[in-house]
Amino acid sequence: MTDHRVHLVSLGCPKNRVDSEHMMGQLARAGWTAVAEADEAELLLVNTCAFLDEAQKESIDAILDLAEIKAAHPGRKLVVAGCLAQRHAADLARSMPEVDAFIGTGEYGKLLELIDAPVVGKKGRPAWLADHLEPRWLAPESHTTYLKIAEGCDQACAFCIIPKLRGAQRSRPTADIVKEAQALAAQGAKVQRLLWGSTSTKNPAYRDVLYIEELIGADTVNTVPDVTLKAYLDHAAERARRDRREQI
Repeated sequence: MTDHRVHLVSLGCPKNRVDSEHMMGQLARAGWTAVAEADEAELLLVNTCAFLDEAQKESIDAILDLAEIKAAHPGRKLVVAGCLAQRHAADLARSMPEVDAFIGTGEYGKLLELIDAPVVGKKGRPAWLADHLEPRWLAPESHTTYLKIAEGCDQACAFCIIPKLRGAQRSRPTADIVKEAQALAAQGAKVQRLLWGSTSTKNPAYRDVLYIEELIGADTVNTVPDVTLKAYLDHAAERARRDRREQI
């Protein structure tokens, strides 16, 4: 394995943080080391946000800052990932030739491949959702982290672009969620906050999560916003009972 260095700038929401940790996990497995200083890195990676105009501006500013560092250090690579790349990859490729690759939100699993052989053009609808086998890198002393149980949204709200950025609603099996939660706890994560897309969507994880407390422990996992795992499980149990009554 080779020893390369990568500098990450992760912007936006907690979902982006999880995606960034998965990208860094892939790189770490391939022999890359994270560094805090951009000018020490061979790979400059920025995970962008595009939900609001202000977030897009922040993302573009971050890209331009890293582009300056790349220009001062020939041979470095600059990779732009995330929602901005998902939404505007073709336009950005034309206006920012200094960027070596654009990684959409459905392409995180192919990060290493796309760094070496980037695909230029409009991104397809994202469908990727990491499972517990996907490598994940946690920063040292990351006592609080996030556990993504679902992604995307099927609601067609006129004011929201989440379905375009994140794709259709899709959920992870509860057993897979439990395995990742256990792995994160083993890495030192004391508190794990659950992340999903639309709370109004019928998410199988809501109904199947009744055994998480037994398998993980009530002090390990809670939800976003600050709702205890017990309250979450009580809600899931009541929903399961309601579903059973409706089936009779």
